Parts: sequence; C-alpha cells; structure tokens
Amino acid sequence: MSGGGAATGATPSGRAPDAGAGLGRGLTALLAVVVVLVLAFAGVLLWTLMGGSGGGAPAGAGDPGASSGAPGDGGATTPAPPPGGTASPAATPTAGPAAFRLPSGNISCEMTEERVACTIGGFSYTPPAVEGCTGAVGPVAVLDAAGASLPCVEGDPAPAADAPVLEYGETSTVGPWTCGSGTDGATCTATASGVGFRLASGAFTPLP
Repeated sequence: MSGGGAATGATPSGRAPDAGAGLGRGLTALLAVVVVLVLAFAGVLLWTLMGGSGGGAPAGAGDPGASSGAPGDGGATTPAPPPGGTASPAATPTAGPAAFRLPSGNISCEMTEERVACTIGGFSYTPPAVEGCTGAVGPVAVLDAAGASLPCVEGDPAPAADAPVLEYGETSTVGPWTCGSGTDGATCTATASGVGFRLASGAFTPLP
C-alpha cells in the first residue's frame, strides 16, 4: 500500500513543469502579437507623416496653377497666343482724338508719337524772343523730347476749326503724351515725367 501511495504522490510533481511551459509559450505568443501591432501602428504613423495619403498622384495634378497660362502660380503664367498666330507686342496707348480743339475754339492741338503742337488764336502773354526768327513766336506751343517751347513759326497759324471738341475735363493720350482740356487752357505733358506746358490766352506755363 505504501508503494501505491508513493506513486500517487509523484503525479502532481511530474505535471508542474508542463503547466509552466504552456504558460511561457502563451506569454511569448502574446508578446509577439503586441510587437506586431506596435510595428504596424508605427508604420501607419510614419506613412501618414510622410504624406503617404497623396501617394501616386502626379506632381501638379489637381493644382489649378500647374498648367501653362493658369492663374495662381505666382507670376509664372504664359499668355496664350491669339488664334492663328503668336502673341503680338502691346500696342502704343491711344485714347481720345489725336487732333482736337477746346470748346472755346481758341486752342487746338495735334498729337503724334513724336510731339504735341497746340495753336492758340488770341493771347495776351509776351513770348520770349527767338534769335533770328522772321516769323511769329507765341501762337504755337510744342512739346517733344527736348521739352516744352514756343518755337518760331512761319505764316499766321490759327486753331483748327474742324477738329473734334475735347470737352472740359476730358483727356487724350497718344504715344507718350497726354493732353487735357480745361477752362484754364490746354495742358499737355509727357505721361511718364509730367514735363510739359499749359497754354491759355493769358499765359504759356512750362510744367512742372
């Protein structure tokens, strides 16, 4: 009987190592799962931080400014040429008549790319003398690249009666020149610099 009791008592001590090994394998498997999950989470986080959400999209796709000529690209637009040809250079600014007279009829002006010439019918100012002039000084005021002047002219110039009227307060621009009509006379200047003259019956005034 004592031999049978000894065999019965040996059984629990013999099974203890099997239970511990099973627990160790379970912990190892659980740890492996945790490691896999952590690595997967880290990979997703890294992919997101590196902009992976836009992966595969070509550069400029969906960007309204990426194509040539589209607005919003910070000045890199390429103007589209007109149909049937290439883009032409900007035209010389022209607004208003190249020849006009003031409503009073006492002053008329002719404007070209090279100069402005205004003729006045009656005036009371004393023009400066022009050496060697055998014609008239005072009835014509000129503005060109050299500035404003009252040159010596031949004959008896008169304002153009058939020129279109430039109403008071209106302006005309031809090439680099701008002239304005006012109750104080005709004012003509170089648009960029402001150099010019004001011509009225009472005075010829160089500007500025």
